[in-house]
Amino acid sequence: MRHPYLRRLLMAAVFASALASPAMGQAPIDPALESGVRDMLDASARAWWAGDLDAFMKVYVEAPQTRYRSQGRDVLGHAAIREMYAGRFGGIPGQLGRLSFDVLELRPLGAEHALLVGRYHLQPPQAEADPATGQVTLILRRMGGQWRIEVDHTS
Repeated sequence: MRHPYLRRLLMAAVFASALASPAMGQAPIDPALESGVRDMLDASARAWWAGDLDAFMKVYVEAPQTRYRSQGRDVLGHAAIREMYAGRFGGIPGQLGRLSFDVLELRPLGAEHALLVGRYHLQPPQAEADPATGQVTLILRRMGGQWRIEVDHTS
C-alpha cells in the first residue's frame, strides 16, 4: 500500500475484527475472573455514588503508565488521572449519580491481564435528567489477587 494512512486504517480494522469475533472453541470465562472483575466494577460504582475519590482511584493501577482516554483526551499516570477526576468529586454521596456497568465481553489476556468491553450507565441524581451511557474498553491487570484498571478508554 502506498498510503500510510490506509495501511493504519486496515491494521486498525483487522485488530478491531479480532477483538470483536470470539475464537472458535473459545473456553467459557473463568468464574473467578468474572467474579473478581465484577467486584472491581461494583467497588468503582459504589465509590462514585459515595463521592469518594480515594476509593474510586483504588480500582486503577497506581503507576505512571496507567492510561485514561476519552473524547480525544489522553491522561497518563495514576496521579494525573486522579487530578482529572478531582474536579468531579464533591464528597457528597449521590451527587455524581448512580454508575453501573454492563459487561459485553471479558477475555483473559494471559495469567495477569484481561480485556473488558462494555457499557457504562450514569443516572444523574436529578430524576428529570437524562441518563448518560457510553462504551468502555478496559485492559485489566491482576495485582495482589485484585483486578485493577491499567488502560481505560471510555467514550
